[in-house]
Amino acid sequence: MTDTTGASEELRVGPVKSGDRYAVIAEDGTRIILAVREISPGSWRVAEGESIFVLAARRHAGVIEMDTPEGRLVFRPAAPLDFAGGDAAADRSVASPLTGMIVEVKVADGQTVAEGDVLAVMESMKLEISIRATAAGIASNISVSNGDMVDRGRVIAEILPSEE
Repeated sequence: MTDTTGASEELRVGPVKSGDRYAVIAEDGTRIILAVREISPGSWRVAEGESIFVLAARRHAGVIEMDTPEGRLVFRPAAPLDFAGGDAAADRSVASPLTGMIVEVKVADGQTVAEGDVLAVMESMKLEISIRATAAGIASNISVSNGDMVDRGRVIAEILPSEE
């Protein structure tokens, strides 16, 4: 992200879908959860806790420009390998296998996990299904909470490489 003064900061953004919540993680590890809804073409309602903002956003040539009360922000996508820490992003993403409800999130952001560890349990068609880590590493960008409804294929977490 680059602001009008030219200051730049890398942000990692979890799954984004109109009307959904998503996590934004800054370089310093600060994490916020945002709820986003498009209220008219180019106009978005963004809520964080009790704060609500209406922002104008435009997308062109792979860049998102957003007018905020503090000024204009420009978002440019990171290269996939940079974001994934050198591994293919798809290999480290954990997605919901079915549409259903998350009944229990079993890990926290920053927790070390082994390949196959249960990250969350979901209920779908009266069955409980364990959602497991696709690789060993550090659970990150967990975008679901107990009681959340998720669609099949929605990325619910990422597994970052361990520093070891």
